[in-house]
Amino acid sequence: RAYLNPFPPPPNMNMNMNIYTYTYSAKAIQATQVTKYPMPPPTISWPKVGPPKFRRLLPNQQNNDEEKLSIERSQTRFIFITNLIDTSKSVSKSTVPVPINDNELDPYMVQESLRNALQPYCISKESSIYPLEIFLVSNKLNSPFKYCHIGTRSPLDVQSIITTLQGKTLDLHIGDEIITTGNLFLDYVSITQRSEAKVRGMADNDEKKGGEAPKPQCTSTTDSVHVPGLVLVPDIVSIEEERTILAVLTGPNAPWAPSQQNFSKTGNVKRRVQHYGYVFDYETADVLRDRDSSNLKACCPPMPALPDDACSWDMEKLEEHISSAISKGLGWDTLAGIIERVRRFDFSINSNDHEMSYDISAGDSDTYHESSKRNCADTAITRFAYLNQMTLNEYKRGQGIGSHVDTKTAFDDGLISVSLGADIVMEFREQTSGIRKLVHLPPRSMLLMSGPARYSWEHMIVSRGTDLVNNRLIPRQTRISLTLRTGITLPYEENTVKPLDLVQSRDFPPRWGNIDEETNDSGIATPITERQHVHAVYDAIAKQWHHTRGKRGVLWPGATIFLQNLPRGSIVADVGCGDGKYFPAIWHAGSYVIGTDISLPLLETSVGACTREGDEGPELRQVSDQNLSFNARPPVAVADCMNVPLRSDSCDAAICIAVMHHLSTHPRRIRCLQELARIVKKGGTVNVQAWAFEQETNSRRKFAGTDVFVPFNSQPRYLDKVSQDEAKVLRGKKNQRIKVDQNLDKKEASSVAEMYSEAYDGAEYDEKKGLVVFQRYCHMYREGELESLVSEIDNLEILESGFET
Repeated sequence: RAYLNPFPPPPNMNMNMNIYTYTYSAKAIQATQVTKYPMPPPTISWPKVGPPKFRRLLPNQQNNDEEKLSIERSQTRFIFITNLIDTSKSVSKSTVPVPINDNELDPYMVQESLRNALQPYCISKESSIYPLEIFLVSNKLNSPFKYCHIGTRSPLDVQSIITTLQGKTLDLHIGDEIITTGNLFLDYVSITQRSEAKVRGMADNDEKKGGEAPKPQCTSTTDSVHVPGLVLVPDIVSIEEERTILAVLTGPNAPWAPSQQNFSKTGNVKRRVQHYGYVFDYETADVLRDRDSSNLKACCPPMPALPDDACSWDMEKLEEHISSAISKGLGWDTLAGIIERVRRFDFSINSNDHEMSYDISAGDSDTYHESSKRNCADTAITRFAYLNQMTLNEYKRGQGIGSHVDTKTAFDDGLISVSLGADIVMEFREQTSGIRKLVHLPPRSMLLMSGPARYSWEHMIVSRGTDLVNNRLIPRQTRISLTLRTGITLPYEENTVKPLDLVQSRDFPPRWGNIDEETNDSGIATPITERQHVHAVYDAIAKQWHHTRGKRGVLWPGATIFLQNLPRGSIVADVGCGDGKYFPAIWHAGSYVIGTDISLPLLETSVGACTREGDEGPELRQVSDQNLSFNARPPVAVADCMNVPLRSDSCDAAICIAVMHHLSTHPRRIRCLQELARIVKKGGTVNVQAWAFEQETNSRRKFAGTDVFVPFNSQPRYLDKVSQDEAKVLRGKKNQRIKVDQNLDKKEASSVAEMYSEAYDGAEYDEKKGLVVFQRYCHMYREGELESLVSEIDNLEILESGFET
């Protein structure tokens, strides 16, 4: 437990003392790092949160060079001091002598009293500015205050303290009591080579390549450092806006380049990155100004755009557009609105020192508020209205970015970063002095780097799993950063530059020009999203799907009523029939069915889709004896709904249940409806059902966007590609490497999760639940959207439409 002062009291403040209580691991405490004192330069202070390891400067077998030892003792700024508190003595001011109990002493009070007692013996100039560092030992020891280590600011202080106090006693004023130390023994110490290496590692500008992750330093240690031109604006994005944008950035149509590789001067960039408007080339550290589609390296999607008349909108109209986009689950439109909000944001700049200032008006912190203006003659209102380049960065836990200054010739002044999904600590370092500033970026906040912060200070994100923010240890989570910049032309006409042209589009999903494989075959070729997250998923989960749906007679009510009302003897096409769960309802109504589906494993489960009337089981799966013969060999075929293998006008009716929401593009949805209209004769009927974006308030299904991934939790016993015996062995011996399956090119796996990831591309293994999680692509239809699609087909007429639960 460390007692720190004078930070604001946390919720669990100990009111019995005039100090604040925080909980830490039982390690040594360096209270100076987290007190009100300004942070000293790293040359005269220990820069890490965790204390160093010390070694006594004594002659021994490894250190028997007397001259070298003498030099070390004269240059060290650290002291070892023991017999600090003599527990055999009593508190001198007590009327009745009371033995000292170490467990009742407060670490903060002990280190403060020791600092005050030793400070008069320090003679260096630095010690008058920066108090002593106190390194107390672990409170797990029987006598945690018997000895400690002292960090002075100069070797002169070490010589003075040891010479003056060797063998003497000190009176420590702890609260209202005075405790007299034993006869002190002091000696020279220095930090170990390993501790020195950790400090040197903090100066490494590159992304951490491996090994032990660095321990976080608390942001409070640099509170006194000011970075001119740096401003943090909280809540530039609301919670609902963040949720909608994240749904599109992490969903099935997530705008990340296909099979993207980003190479830097030091190798491949590990985090996921995508540029918009213009590509920033990490190898040349420059913006690629030529967007010629033949240059694949410079090929990137345009910036998200607002409607053409948005330039005439006022802020109220812009906010209405954003609210409307959220209500419709349009994440790309929402993102375009947020970018325009940032372009119109008013920043106050002090012309004297380029210091940025901001004020957020009072109100709900989850909504956007305009910046207040400072009424000052030296203050100018600045907008960064020409933002024309956006880079998405996905930082997973443990990922970071090396220290750098964005290329001055590539981008104009004003770099803006919006944090979504999680918070993070960003480190700034002044290039000449080495002064550091730690800045906590909360979720939904906006950070501006302008002037000195843009050009004179490097910034970085250290690769680690946690951050220490105002003495709170915060585990990192996946964070997406929207970096907005103004790309500029090469210098011309007396070194004049101007912003590059704004390249933007409302098209979504965004396109990559010639490398977008989905532009072929009139837009109906199966996209990779559907191949991986629809076709492959249903092939894998076919057995469990049939067990939990078909066998249990789980049918959509509207489709069942539609089938029951068909005339007897009707020929029904079940397009996307899956495991044939609607076959019994069709046969029971006296109709005939022809089923098609893209998944062969699902069709194989359609054999035996029904039971004899009167037998046990769901009623909707029962058929009469005369129709039972269909059960042995149902008429099914593997077929894509883009090209149904049936003659035109050959069916009386058709159903297409839970298929349309797996089609990811508008042309494919239209083509599916056209095929249904083609195979059904004039006057016939078609029933189409798909998932809705709008859900009832008590529904467990809530969707932030219209295109999402819906997880399916599969039990491993239903999956064929992984041997359950092998998985069981691997769970028992996590370090043992075993072969997954002979059909998987004999790849090896070191964990159960890796086994399923190798066997089923894109699947994840939930170790807590013991389930394999597949992500299914789904498009959630907004109210009126299906009707709008039908209106585009010439020979279709809507008889009835609605919503069912």
